[in-house]
Amino acid sequence: MKTITGILGIILVIFSLAGCKSQTHQPKVTPKTHTIKKGPVFVTGIPQRLQGKYYYAKVTQNSIMNDEFWELKIQAGKLSLNCLNDDYNGFEWRNVKTSKVSDDIYILKGDDRYIKIVLLADHKLSISSETQFDFKTARSDKELMTLSPQKPTGYFGTVTKKLIGKFYVSERGIERYYAFQEFPMGNQLRQVDPSGKLQVLANYQTLHGKINGYTLGNMDNDNDKLLVPISDSQLQDAQTGEIFTHYPKSEYELNKAIRQKFGLGPEVVPGSSYENETTNEQPQTTDEYPKTFDFADDKDDDYYDTYDDFGLNDGD
Repeated sequence: MKTITGILGIILVIFSLAGCKSQTHQPKVTPKTHTIKKGPVFVTGIPQRLQGKYYYAKVTQNSIMNDEFWELKIQAGKLSLNCLNDDYNGFEWRNVKTSKVSDDIYILKGDDRYIKIVLLADHKLSISSETQFDFKTARSDKELMTLSPQKPTGYFGTVTKKLIGKFYVSERGIERYYAFQEFPMGNQLRQVDPSGKLQVLANYQTLHGKINGYTLGNMDNDNDKLLVPISDSQLQDAQTGEIFTHYPKSEYELNKAIRQKFGLGPEVVPGSSYENETTNEQPQTTDEYPKTFDFADDKDDDYYDTYDDFGLNDGD
């Protein structure tokens, strides 16, 4: 009996040890955790360190293209980037929000669009050349435009729209002047002689704004005329030094002043662009201007047909 009891005890010990061993080899179960990714944090307004005015000039060596003049204005909650040559190239945001990516990199949001701004040395900064639709694309944007708080050397902002439709009279006399007109009318240097006759001394097809001034030229040669803006109202011929001053009144008033200088009557100057504006008369329909019709089987091949082509009278 003792022998059986001893055997049972040994068996129990063996099972007990096996159970402990199996427990020590069971793998640890780690509870699963879900990491929540945080999106960019935007705050209302633009940091003080970004605020100010910045400038950029994209200069081209092509004489028949305008240089580009860009101006960036950043205020506490407002940002505007504009190309001074082109009213349609640029944008303006209000109620702007800012997300700081790093010490010198910011993402600005306005009108559901995003741009990247990078602060540089000497108070310069780089900005996305185009707005982006999402934060991630804006943050990785490498197509940046670098602007400076100082205007580039030269004549920044020489845009042609400042001259179109205006007249600049010479220091030599009011009878000598530039007339700047919309393409294709051209830009002319004019001279009125003492008899009142208008002469066109030079006719330029093109007018372009460059960093070194305004260039007047033609498509078929490189003999451009350079006019330098020496003040808000004066242009100077870079070659001859002749100065032209903006005439603030209409062309009619200019020509009237010229004729008064020469002691002439109030008649218009022959050849001036307003010559035909002095009459409101319209051509009358008479027998000299027969009514026109378009018939296919008349006596000639003219596109416009009249009663005469058919031997008819008015009313037949």
